[in-house]
Amino acid sequence: MMKTLVKQGFKRFTYDYDFGDCWSHDIIIGKSREGNAGLDYPIFVAGEGRCPPEDIGGLWGFKDFLEVMKDPDHPEHDEMFEWYGDDFDPADMDELQIRARLGAIAADKPIRLPDRSGSQRKTS
Repeated sequence: MMKTLVKQGFKRFTYDYDFGDCWSHDIIIGKSREGNAGLDYPIFVAGEGRCPPEDIGGLWGFKDFLEVMKDPDHPEHDEMFEWYGDDFDPADMDELQIRARLGAIAADKPIRLPDRSGSQRKTS
């Protein structure tokens, strides 16, 4: 799809992810070039910060989630921690997981990701 948009001359568009939570992303194509025949695409180039959990309630729900998770004394902390299932560091984008997912897409095979304990788990 991206290739089609670039070929048609689009330089900017909006991508809506999860209509219920209203995650709207402005995509700006700075430049495009031919790919490297020696690489499997897609590839991870750069990133910053961890994405919000699924079904968090949009931007306002994510802001509330961050506030609750960073304060162990918050009355909703234990419930939110149990719902999410782990600590949440908004600065840790988990580059290893991103590279594994994109690599699996590029190779068109099932993804096996290490969880935080080091064991393997299969995802789709």
